[in-house]
Amino acid sequence: MNRTLKNDAGFTLVEMVISILVLGFVLISVAGVFVLFQKGAAQTGEYTEAQQNTRVALDYITEHLRQAGSQTDYFRGQRPIAHAGPYQIVINADIDNGEVIDGQNPLTAYRRSSSPNTVPVSGTSLYQPAADYDSDAETIAFTLDSTNDGLINKLDRGDDTAEDGPNTNLFVLKKHIYGNNGGINEVRENDLAIIRGPNLAATWITPEPLFQYYYDNDDDITTDDILWGDSDNSGKLSTAEITGITAVPDNLLGKIRKVRITSISESNRYDKKHETNGGFINVTMTSEIYVRNMTRATSTIQGQVYHDIDSDGSIDPGETGIPKVEIRIAGQNRNVLTDSYGRYYIPLPAGDYSIQEVDPMGYTSTTANLVSVTLVSGQSYVVNFGDISSTPFGIIHGVVFEDTDKDGTQGPSEDGIQGVSISLDNGATTRSSDVGYYSFVAQQGNYIVVETDPTGLSSTTPNSVPAAIVDQDDTVTINFGDFAGDVTGTLEGYVYKDINEDGVRNSMEDGIPNVSVIVSNGDSMMTNADGYYRFNLDPDIYKITERDPMGYTSTTVNVYADILIVADTTVVRDFGDVLEEKLDFVEIHISNTDRVLSVSTGNLNEDDKYDTDIVLGTALATGIGNMLVFHNNWETSQTPVHELFNSEPVYRRDAGYNINTMSRYDFSGDGTVDILSGLEISTERNLQLWYTEAEGILSTSPSKSYFTTGMNEVMDSKLADFNNDGDIDILVGLRTSIGTTGAFEIMEGSGAGNFTAGDYVTHAGPEDIFVLGAVWAVGAGDIDGDGDQDVIVGTHITPYTGFIDVYTNDGIASATFTWHSRYNSWGAVNDIMIADMQEDDSGDPDIVASMSMGPNFGFIMLWNNDGGVFGEPDTTGFVFGPKETPNFPTDWVDAMGEPLSMGLLYVNNDVFPDITYGTRSSSLYTGDIYILPSYGTLPENGFKINTTDLGEIISIDVADFNKDSRPDIVVGTRSSATQGKLVAYFGREL
Repeated sequence: MNRTLKNDAGFTLVEMVISILVLGFVLISVAGVFVLFQKGAAQTGEYTEAQQNTRVALDYITEHLRQAGSQTDYFRGQRPIAHAGPYQIVINADIDNGEVIDGQNPLTAYRRSSSPNTVPVSGTSLYQPAADYDSDAETIAFTLDSTNDGLINKLDRGDDTAEDGPNTNLFVLKKHIYGNNGGINEVRENDLAIIRGPNLAATWITPEPLFQYYYDNDDDITTDDILWGDSDNSGKLSTAEITGITAVPDNLLGKIRKVRITSISESNRYDKKHETNGGFINVTMTSEIYVRNMTRATSTIQGQVYHDIDSDGSIDPGETGIPKVEIRIAGQNRNVLTDSYGRYYIPLPAGDYSIQEVDPMGYTSTTANLVSVTLVSGQSYVVNFGDISSTPFGIIHGVVFEDTDKDGTQGPSEDGIQGVSISLDNGATTRSSDVGYYSFVAQQGNYIVVETDPTGLSSTTPNSVPAAIVDQDDTVTINFGDFAGDVTGTLEGYVYKDINEDGVRNSMEDGIPNVSVIVSNGDSMMTNADGYYRFNLDPDIYKITERDPMGYTSTTVNVYADILIVADTTVVRDFGDVLEEKLDFVEIHISNTDRVLSVSTGNLNEDDKYDTDIVLGTALATGIGNMLVFHNNWETSQTPVHELFNSEPVYRRDAGYNINTMSRYDFSGDGTVDILSGLEISTERNLQLWYTEAEGILSTSPSKSYFTTGMNEVMDSKLADFNNDGDIDILVGLRTSIGTTGAFEIMEGSGAGNFTAGDYVTHAGPEDIFVLGAVWAVGAGDIDGDGDQDVIVGTHITPYTGFIDVYTNDGIASATFTWHSRYNSWGAVNDIMIADMQEDDSGDPDIVASMSMGPNFGFIMLWNNDGGVFGEPDTTGFVFGPKETPNFPTDWVDAMGEPLSMGLLYVNNDVFPDITYGTRSSSLYTGDIYILPSYGTLPENGFKINTTDLGEIISIDVADFNKDSRPDIVVGTRSSATQGKLVAYFGREL
């Protein structure tokens, strides 16, 4: 039987061969893609690494070059740029700003008298200081020289592991810092990045050098600067010019105006695709830095005004400088003052000049007061001026010594310490000699002699010592002992001109000399010529206070508290000051209204101008509505202030009863503020929410309303999240209808304008032994620093007596309160504000209260917070009432009337909140508005800003109505039994 051979489930031989061939092609293709992917990933990684190195190098160099010349001793010739080569640059700058960085003490100027004293420390010297400079500016070198021989060559390649690899044009960029630390020169080294150096291997490209320099060749600011090495004046360096370029010669360093940095890094993996660059990926970034601390002039006239004791017309040993003496360029509107050493420095272009000294008061000259000078380009011409006191003068001198036995007295084997800064409180400064000796020539008068301890040393004697010159030739000897050890810790810092008013000192912000700084242990000193102070203190906790110099105010707190000092550590606290700016106010009468009881401000979004509107609450006037809304008509910055508000309200709403208080908040959650009104009614719902609808229109009737507990009238309201659930709660101050007792209550919010009655408090004192008076004022703040909001209430027991009671929150989730403390308010409390008055850096809220103490008489009182306790402990023996905290207010001001209302604002450019308040000054419906510029404490009195008689100032709010970034004030008044006024005050700079 014949059978046909079949294979229903397999492949023929031909099919199998074809399948294997196809599979092979697929695998080869996949392998190729994988290889390409690996190559792409490797290239991406190489590019990213090169890019990072390029960026790091550029950022480090530009950041430092921008500070070149900062805090240098230009009198002795400490130049901003000390060496300028194609792959090396040396600058002088105070980079560490006198602060400890990464555990290393700050450096001062690299000293010529110490060893080593060259850059680098061996080999070819790029720079050596010409003198022992009196400055905090260290010397910084950016270089590819890893062998520290001053040269860039093949010896600097391959000696760092980071330079391993096929690319032989890569070098490690190094930063070397040269400076003096406690009398000893030292060098600190850092590796920054891997970058392209000069060609050491064959390549088709000659890169731009790392540094290129543009200098002023003609002392003419109207002409372009010249690129060093650009021999054909093409404006850029050719390949030949790059190959032959050298360092800028010493005589042109002072003329360099701009540095171009070309940061190049490359991959360290060969790739044929980049053969034109030697086979390596290249990333190039550039930046140009103008040398900001250079002068356009290349010549200088400099010198010193000195006490010429023997009147011989020349400076002799012991004849010290006179600070703050005016030096003029005759015939030009140009002058300078001598520094704390009596030195001056005037950069000028070449030419003929007459230099004039203006004798300081109490001195006559021993040298000519007018000197003619012919300046040659690049010359530094010295003109000294000798003066002698026309009143009795003497010598203040002494020795700074190493007090090895710490007994405060110099022993035979205790050597002097060189280079220590000693200053007088008149601004004069000197440094101790190589044997530790210092001296001042001083006119008749009283002085404070201040030693600034050198880094690493602590004092065994006081750092501030009084001295008096009474008669001619008096000699006062004051020695200062220092010890190299960890007996004490250091508290130091600067008082500085905070130019940008940000509260942080930077390298461009100069110090302020002769400012008083006081430590809580009683030590005090004046800042030196650089604004620097330093205290060496026993381990303990301290407070330090700055007293603002005349005409200045602060951008930082004036008191730093709770400073922990431990042995052999340094704590830095800087004080920022600015020249004080003040505001005046323009009075604009907006409207005559019914008797005003409350006022609130907020943007009701009636248009797209984002301006602030006014809502006024008045006594009930039957049939016309007692909530008045005034929309802001601001259009542009040119809109006159008298056109911002119409005299008639845009609309009214009827609350049904007198509106004693109003608050603003977005209760509905639609992004626009709504209004909370509190009513003078105890038998009906007395809290109303008015939602803002389209075009800034409040709902025609209350959107929601609530009844407080206990048949009370609402007197005040504040908003805060008392139970930390993310929803706003309402704190209300209440009084009974007869007005003698009261309470406060928390209305707990659950969002969308919904509230339920919470903690209701009617008593004060331990075990509720006191009944609360009528609560006219309430405030909220975290007074004890535990993270939740506490309650402060101010009461009326009688029209002229009351208390301040403090209640602490029982816990974040509870919103229940326990009585904490009571303070004698010395009057009936009309208003309370809770705010950090910046009296110190604790960040805790303080109490400001307005008190009625008699008919048309009262005070504004400040109770500063100290760990949850307010005010100052009594030291007079005054007998306080039961359970009253025996403290007086921290500060107070006669309000020149009964202060009925208050607001917070900033009327100057400092960090301290200021106070505005309004008064009742007679029984004839009169009152005034005052401003209290505050400085953590209160001034002696306020200044009145109203120019017309407005009536009693019942309510105040603060806003920026004309959008000029200055505070404006709106007040509501009572001008008769039934009438009132709405008036605004617009802030403007004096």
